[in-house]
Amino acid sequence: MTLQKKNKYSPIFLYYMNFKKFIIVFLSVTLLTSTLIPIEDSFANDGSSITEVATLEHDEIWGAHNSLVQVDSDTYALAYSGEGNDGYISTFTITSSTTAPSQVGTVTVTPGTDTTALSWSAPSDGGSSITDYIIQISPDDSNWSTFSDGTSTATTATVTGLPKGTAYYFKVAAVNSVGTGSYSSSGSGTSYNYAENYTFTGTQSFDTGTRFQAGTTFKANQDFSGGAMTFGANQVFDEGTKFAASQSFGSAQTFGDAQEFGSGGTFAAANTWGEKADFSAGTQTFNAAQTFGAAAKFAANQDFTNVDHDFSAAAMFFNSGGQFSAGEVMGVGADFSSGAQTFGAGMTFGESTAFADSQDWGANAQTFDKYMHFGDSNDFTGKIQTFMEGTSFGSGTTFKDTQTIPVNTIPAFGVMLEQITCGTDTSANTCIPNDASKYLAPGEFLTAGQDPAATSNSISSNDKSFAVEGAGLEMSFASVTGDGTITSDLYDPANIPASTAVGDTGKVSVSTSNAGTVETIGSVTNVSTGTATISGDITITLSYTESNIPAGTAESDLTMIHYTGGEWKTESNCTVDETNNKISCTVTSLSPFGVGGSGSGSGSSSSSSGGGGNNCDSKGFGTGKSLMVYNVNYSIDTNLVTLQAYSTCGTVSASVTTDSGKQSMGLSLEQPLIDENIVLYSAILPEGITDFSIAVNNKKNTFDERYYPHGNDLNRTYTGETMYTSQQQGTSITSGYTSDQHGVVANTAVDVVMMSDEKIVKPIANEMVNEKQNVPKTSESISQYIPEPVADSVVSPVEFISEASYISEPVESNDMIPSEPQYIPEPTPTCGMGTVMVDGYCVVLQNETPKPWWKFW
Repeated sequence: MTLQKKNKYSPIFLYYMNFKKFIIVFLSVTLLTSTLIPIEDSFANDGSSITEVATLEHDEIWGAHNSLVQVDSDTYALAYSGEGNDGYISTFTITSSTTAPSQVGTVTVTPGTDTTALSWSAPSDGGSSITDYIIQISPDDSNWSTFSDGTSTATTATVTGLPKGTAYYFKVAAVNSVGTGSYSSSGSGTSYNYAENYTFTGTQSFDTGTRFQAGTTFKANQDFSGGAMTFGANQVFDEGTKFAASQSFGSAQTFGDAQEFGSGGTFAAANTWGEKADFSAGTQTFNAAQTFGAAAKFAANQDFTNVDHDFSAAAMFFNSGGQFSAGEVMGVGADFSSGAQTFGAGMTFGESTAFADSQDWGANAQTFDKYMHFGDSNDFTGKIQTFMEGTSFGSGTTFKDTQTIPVNTIPAFGVMLEQITCGTDTSANTCIPNDASKYLAPGEFLTAGQDPAATSNSISSNDKSFAVEGAGLEMSFASVTGDGTITSDLYDPANIPASTAVGDTGKVSVSTSNAGTVETIGSVTNVSTGTATISGDITITLSYTESNIPAGTAESDLTMIHYTGGEWKTESNCTVDETNNKISCTVTSLSPFGVGGSGSGSGSSSSSSGGGGNNCDSKGFGTGKSLMVYNVNYSIDTNLVTLQAYSTCGTVSASVTTDSGKQSMGLSLEQPLIDENIVLYSAILPEGITDFSIAVNNKKNTFDERYYPHGNDLNRTYTGETMYTSQQQGTSITSGYTSDQHGVVANTAVDVVMMSDEKIVKPIANEMVNEKQNVPKTSESISQYIPEPVADSVVSPVEFISEASYISEPVESNDMIPSEPQYIPEPTPTCGMGTVMVDGYCVVLQNETPKPWWKFW
């Protein structure tokens, strides 16, 4: 390379370099070659200019300035003097020890919604300061593009513009004066669909895998069951939330009431649980200790042994096969009745806990509180346990000899009136006392002065029923809105309200509001809500002892008496199980109950519709048949449907159901068949119906059938053991159609106020005397039981008859010789409000066009 001569240079200039920068540069170079080149011009021979690096003032002889110049990136020239004032330069190829920065380490990715935050640690700078970082992004960890974020030496960056809920990969490299270092290994993150602390104002649909940041609040009844989601920390789930199978919760959350989880969920940090969490879809993994809320429900075979959880809340429900660590403490009303469990040693069980059949208690002593309920065939032979009052045991339970059974406990054979010791007061290997006076068997009488302690049984939204075999009591509830206990307490006969002792056996008689005087055939139990909250129908079952049934009372005619509203009454919606000696009734309130025989008199009916009698002949139309329907008629012109029915066991309730809903059938204002003891019911149906169904029931039996008018009038007459001719049924033609008139008790019909199109109410006496029937004389008297309906009052069309009483009188046989008809003049009726006397009849004042029933809602 040739340079133009500029001045004289001294070879000793290095001793006079006074710029620290260039001293460093020179000291860091390595000499590779040296060539003397005459200076001819000021440019390199390739036309590029020569850059002066520094002017070095040092030459005292020539008084000139020497220069160090850079020829290119790694070639420097040193100019110095020579012979005859010729100037020379010496060129040097040099290599610097400075390098590009080293590789950036792991990149931390923190996704947001609209942005994703990245952070990393600064690498080694290679001897030259880092001047920038380059960020690259990729949707697939393969195809990369550079994110433009300007020049910055910060070790954090925020990436914007990525789609929500999308996974991206990121890598970073450092830059210095030498060049760009190696990129880091890629880190990935998926952006969230919703911002942090987002609050949803209502429920909505989410795609599977939707991502929610920390602090999200969801409204009640949100459904995530379509697929697993990604939840940040501290989510708030309101009540009724549903989650998919395999949903994972890596951090603490707040769960409201009634959360429902699919199987295979994973729970890490301690969560906050509301009531009624439902894990029953399948087993879960609880990786950290949880404090579960009341009434939590767990799946079969759930293993709790890896962590000690807090089960102290009430009414938890455990399916079969659960496994528990030693020393766990269970709350009040825990329910293990679904199946046997594996309990650890030394566990503590709160009041009113229920256990399954065939639970083996092994050789471990447990701590049991009051009111435990053990299912059938529990095995306590391996260890003496301590039992407290109110504890009940199912049949087949076995105990170790020397086990104490305290007073007021309830083995399957009865209520303990005295304490006993198994094997001492009983035969070996049994716990049934040899002295029967030490216990009260189910259905037996307590004698005056005996008053066992009350017992409590747990019910919950998970388990709405219970049974105490030794007390002869079973109960189930349509709705349990507050988990808790039901209390049952056998009455000392001397303290039974509104009762009179019958002898000294413990039997009492009570005066009922609807069936006259009834005598008990067993003890009376007061049933009440303890801490539970219930609503809707209640089914109560009581046991009875056949030997207590008085002579002359059929077992099928047993009734349940109920003390409510300050008076006794007999329940009508009941069935008698003669095989197992039990009577079951559907009621709507709790108070004292007992089993009684049939009533000795009659009283006013509380039924919403009439028919039949309050006494009960359950065989009025054959074995098990006390209800007969004779005719159903429908007129398309008037939309009026009528029903002819007769009961020999209590009053009749009838209802008709269409697509528009259900309404009761009221007593028609005209009763043309009253002399034949057939009662007429009617209702007006909506126009244009295609079908309807009628349901009828009395105390014992039910009738239920659907009809299809097909746009025409309908008239269906039923035959059977009716004891009436077709003429007496109101028609001269019989269809030959035989109804399936069941022997099962139906649900009580729902009352609906409605309009009748009848205008004249015939006067009906409060008491009537049957005309004697003409019966062929036979050699053997045949008694027939025919109740006589009696209407209580006359009402206007908008005040449909709601109560009616019927007094049943048997037909007098008089040796089967026909008697002369007796004429009893009709009493003069007193017309009620809205009616007027016309020719001896109460005529109802009403509009010309009756309103259809649905306009009264």
